[in-house]
Amino acid sequence: MNKLFLLTLSLMTLTAQSTISDTTRTKLPEIRPESQKATEPAAVPFFEYQNNFEALQRQIDSLKAVVSVYEKKNTLPPVDKKLLEMIPIPENQQRIILQNGTVVVGTVTGESAQEISLQTSLGRLVIRKNLVIRVDENYGIQAEVKIVGEPQIDVYPEREIVTGMVKNSGQKRADFVRVIANLWTSTTSSAGQDSAFVTGQRIKYETGIITDTSLEPGATATFRVIVPIKPGNPVTYRTQTVRWTETK
Repeated sequence: MNKLFLLTLSLMTLTAQSTISDTTRTKLPEIRPESQKATEPAAVPFFEYQNNFEALQRQIDSLKAVVSVYEKKNTLPPVDKKLLEMIPIPENQQRIILQNGTVVVGTVTGESAQEISLQTSLGRLVIRKNLVIRVDENYGIQAEVKIVGEPQIDVYPEREIVTGMVKNSGQKRADFVRVIANLWTSTTSSAGQDSAFVTGQRIKYETGIITDTSLEPGATATFRVIVPIKPGNPVTYRTQTVRWTETK
């Protein structure tokens, strides 16, 4: 019995090994020669891509429309003219050009032999005259008043009298036209200074003030300035400057 059982068990084992070997053999891929190239299916993209230029153009046009509406909503509201008139704006401005190319715009509030005091939007500035190339009167205002020709100088021991004529060659009326006369020594020290309003057209302003110191465009007027001479300061040369404003 034992020998028969062992023989039967041995036969079953051999049969199982043969079956496993055959099954394993069928599952293994066939061996291909190295010269034979494998063919692989074309790669499939993860998503479908299409160049739709018309759809892209529609999106751009839509974005432009949104931006246009946004810009219209963010524009500044109209400002009342009466409100603008309440804002104080310097009416008499000068443009000063310096040697280094700097341009300063403001209203001259004082002037000496060495310096010019200027009120600007940033505050008060004091500029040395030796740094100044040119001073443009009434920069930004269309009225332009200048002295016509050479003024007449009458010299006396204690004073000088400067007379002459001015003309408004601008396009707007100049108000409160004033001529400033300066006397200088050989060392550029001030020997005397004074000013006088011109004799121009009679104007009544909105404030009720009536003067005859205005010049309409193209009009002329005369002036006469008496300048006292400082004791001990001999006069070497003379300068004249015209100032004016624009008033309603």
